[in-house]
This record gives sequence, C-alpha cells and structure tokens, in this order.
Amino acid sequence: MIALRTDGTTRVVLAVGPLAFKIARGAAGRRCNLFEARCYRTELEANRRLLCPVLACMKSGRILIMRAARPLTQEEQRDLLRREAFPEWEYVPHTEGAPFEYKASDWGWLGNRLVALDYSSHALFSNEEKQALFEEALRRQEAEDKPSRPEL
Repeated sequence: MIALRTDGTTRVVLAVGPLAFKIARGAAGRRCNLFEARCYRTELEANRRLLCPVLACMKSGRILIMRAARPLTQEEQRDLLRREAFPEWEYVPHTEGAPFEYKASDWGWLGNRLVALDYSSHALFSNEEKQALFEEALRRQEAEDKPSRPEL
C-alpha cells in the first residue's frame, strides 16, 4: 500500500506499507516532527499508548518515521465524539495537556487500537510566534474595551 497526503499545513505524509514518513514543509513542520519524536519518547506510558509510535526522526526534524495506521473515518469520529469514547489523556502538572485534536484526520487504527496520528498541536507555533499572537490578542481586547468617544 502506498498513499500520499498533501493536505496538511506543515507536513506531507507518505505511507508505504507499514511505515508513514512525515516530511516537513518548513520550520513549523520540522518543529512538529521533533515535538512528536520527543513526546513519544518522554511521555508517561499511559499517554504514550494513545500515540502512534515514532520509529525514527532526523535530528533536523525534516523527516519523521512512524507506524502506518488506518485513518479514522468521519463516521467513526462522529460516533466516538457522540459516545465520548476518545481515549483519555492523563494530565501531568506543569504541561500543556493533550497534544492532539479530535479531528478524524488526526486519529487512526493500529490493529484494533485507536491512536493519535498527529499530536503536535503544541508545536505549531514557535515561542516567538505564540508571544506575538498573545500580544496581538491583548491589543485587540484593549481596543474593544475602550469606550468609544462620540464624534463632534
């Protein structure tokens, strides 16, 4: 089986037999690959079980190799949401929490086990980009909070 997904914003995914190659599109893609490799390597065992296994990652983050999984269908995703049956992420103090979203494209099946295929949501933006987004949100909030002056 060979499949190519090019709809990702930060990475292209090439699945070849039992392997999936996540190829970074740029700095954000490299950051996401490195984040997933570190997350899989360092996460609690209970949480790691929810993640698609990382087999290797280039030091640059250009390519990440994972196990290939059968993607979740939209119908399966809706059913899991309706039944509140997505796996629970065990919270660890002083962390950002679960590193995935509940989109159908972010989940798949390894045999009969549901796993997150994309768990790099915390790495989408650099610290500098996060700070700039935060500051912009503050500026917008302050602008909305200022009372308007009547025109003369």
